[in-house]
Amino acid sequence: MSTFPLDVVEEILRRVPVYSVLRCRCVSKTWLYLIDSPQFAKLHFNFSLKTNLLDLEKS
Repeated sequence: MSTFPLDVVEEILRRVPVYSVLRCRCVSKTWLYLIDSPQFAKLHFNFSLKTNLLDLEKS
């Protein structure tokens, strides 16, 4: 099985809803540490906030 670079995994996970991201914590220890890191939480929050604001502007 090939592995994705961690930055690619991070980019994919930041676009996924929070509930789904939390379910991915059990994929591997690396993913657990990534998802539990404060940096990822901030990155995910900022991306979600920006996406939600764009959705509000469209409606």
